Amino acid sequence: MERVWLPNLLRDMAEVHGLPVALAFARRFGGRYLYLPASATAEHPVARAFGIEMLEWLLTRDYHQPGTRITVPQGPDADRAQQLRALRSLAARPLTVDQMAGETGLHVRTVHRWLAKFREEQESRQMNLFPPPSSGAS
Repeated sequence: MERVWLPNLLRDMAEVHGLPVALAFARRFGGRYLYLPASATAEHPVARAFGIEMLEWLLTRDYHQPGTRITVPQGPDADRAQQLRALRSLAARPLTVDQMAGETGLHVRTVHRWLAKFREEQESRQMNLFPPPSSGAS
């Protein structure tokens, strides 16, 4: 098996379920908050995408308390430049930060940071449209 650095959750998942499953899980949920219920249900997004056994496995991990949410780590195959281009185009749409994270594969915290940078850039460009009056006489 190819050696790939993975965060703890994904590494443990790869050991039990295989690397392709762990990477698919990271692509699907990575960088997002994921609510983990106290008990597994077939309606949960993890159960729908990967089977109820995967959800049950997650509920036995020491990474969380049942009935709380975890932040799913991102996998190693994220293309940051492509993600940021996608985020810039999504920023104009009425989406939540979690939806933008899901669409781009970025972490929700990264989405918050970049949206703030985009706003600063826009405000800076708008300020340059109206420079302060010069103080010299004409």
